[in-house]
Amino acid sequence: MCHHPSALDVWGVFIDEIYTTAELFVPDSTSALYGRGKAGVFRKLVQLPDTLPLTDTLASEQASQAEVVQAGLKLLLMLYNGKPDETLNHLRYRLYMNAIAAGKSKLQPERLPPTQRAAHFHTHMELIVCYC
Repeated sequence: MCHHPSALDVWGVFIDEIYTTAELFVPDSTSALYGRGKAGVFRKLVQLPDTLPLTDTLASEQASQAEVVQAGLKLLLMLYNGKPDETLNHLRYRLYMNAIAAGKSKLQPERLPPTQRAAHFHTHMELIVCYC
């Protein structure tokens, strides 16, 4: 007999994957992304239409390290409202230049997205924490 998952089953898997992703990017540790709470990350991930394939990759035990890192970088780009064809480094530079041009009296670099390399290592480190 063929079992077709109910909408409730599918929704439960989706929530588990999104919550795992929120845990990955906003862990209970000092490596958490500045100013990004779990509720905000969770809300953003649920609202964005392209997150499900990326969270599938993060939750997959068969995904390679490169695939997991790429998915993590794309999700971070989405969390910081980056353009689909943009890198984290370019987004960071663009937001920095916008803040300077706006004449903000005090620039807060910790509010900028992480660099591409920092996000790469953040994803690796948090995966080790999640799976150990």
